[in-house]
Amino acid sequence: MNKVRNHGERMDKKVDDILNNAEKQLQEIEKDIIQLRKLIGFKSANENIAEHVSEKYLLRAEKLLVRYFNLILQTLLIDTEEDYNVIGTPRRLAKMYIHEILAGRYQEPPKICCFPNVHQKSSSAINMIGPIRVRSLCAHHFLPINGYVWCGVVYGEKLLGLSKFKRIVEWVMTRPQIQEEAVEQLADEFERYIQPRGTAIYMQAAHSCMLWRGVKAEMSQFSNYTRRGLFADSEEYFSSFMRMVALQIHN
Repeated sequence: MNKVRNHGERMDKKVDDILNNAEKQLQEIEKDIIQLRKLIGFKSANENIAEHVSEKYLLRAEKLLVRYFNLILQTLLIDTEEDYNVIGTPRRLAKMYIHEILAGRYQEPPKICCFPNVHQKSSSAINMIGPIRVRSLCAHHFLPINGYVWCGVVYGEKLLGLSKFKRIVEWVMTRPQIQEEAVEQLADEFERYIQPRGTAIYMQAAHSCMLWRGVKAEMSQFSNYTRRGLFADSEEYFSSFMRMVALQIHN
């Protein structure tokens, strides 16, 4: 029994020594990465930073991330060298985060063509598109957000092609987000592109940070909206928009 206890104590000592050494090395790496972030400038997680990073940087960052993800998995005692299920996983993770899940942070804004509003300049018609599928990432836990968004506009001088709503939504949502800010960012983009007389955004989504962990509220969905211009000034306009949304949800 004493031999087993002594062996366990020696093992614990070796593990502690290895972890202490790793922590010291990581502290130096953290200093370099923090210095890099400060050089580029502090940016919010859900902000687009395409103008601040080059393609060369993204390639270098992807290579670094492969090593970091490998280190994370190894620290979790997952063998990325012998376990055939996770061989290549660090590379897949790095590629996925930069080029897919967080692409809206590093890619230039989508090219959007606007058209002159010849026939509806003075019209008060509500134009709505939805549901548009939303796939995003919770900024708090980096877990998936899955849901739908509905966009309503009362056009001014410009019209926006229907497919462009989807492109803008995807660009904004493929970043670490919180839903409260996401709807505001979407409204900002539509106002920037077409200066509508009214903008309304409604979003409904399931957050994996509530489904997979914590309270594990399996049936919960988070709904919120923002409204501007005519939709903010007139309850009749906003009520009409929400009725259109409700019809789609319940059908």
